[in-house]
Parts: sequence; structure tokens; C-alpha cells
Amino acid sequence: LGNIMGLIGIFTIIFAVLGNTLFFNVSFDQDFYGRMDESANYRSFDNAIFLLLRQTTGEVWNNIMYYCSERDLYRACARTDPAFFGEGCGGPEVGPMFHLFWQLFGTY
Repeated sequence: LGNIMGLIGIFTIIFAVLGNTLFFNVSFDQDFYGRMDESANYRSFDNAIFLLLRQTTGEVWNNIMYYCSERDLYRACARTDPAFFGEGCGGPEVGPMFHLFWQLFGTY
């Protein structure tokens, strides 16, 4: 049982680091309902862990996937200055793939 819990912990950490790398710059302004805010985001490692655990329970994971899959970079990115534009904003290819893999792993 300890080995299984260790393996689940390692996968959670891997997905948290991936989420932090791929989605750290996703804008909260595209979410009018408060599903992504200062505590539910991928901007820091601990927030990414808690957001992944929240998505494992099935709470608004599809909405967060939608916000991380925005095609328009001016709408998707929180910081649009040249150093950050297009970095960490997700995209239509990586957003659904990341969240669907996490849902399959987290649920089963």
C-alpha cells in the first residue's frame, strides 16, 4: 500500500510541475464565475497540487481545461509583455491533453 501511495504522489508531483510549466500565465479574466482565482491556478507548485486534487474530485475540471485551451493569446495570457507573451498560456493542443490524462489517472 505504501508503494502505491508513493507512486500516486510521484505522478501528482509530475503533473503539478507540468501544469506549473504549461499554464502559469493563464488569465483569470476569462473566467467570470470564479472557478480560477488566486487560490485555484497553476502559478505556484502548491496551488497546482491543490488544483489537481480538486480536479480529481470532478469539480469544474472541464471548465479549467477550457480556460487552459484558449486559442486567442491576448485573452488566454495574463501577462502580454514580450517576455511572457505566449509562454505558459496553454493552448488548444496541450490543454485538453493534459487535463484528460490527469482525469484518467486521477480517477482510476
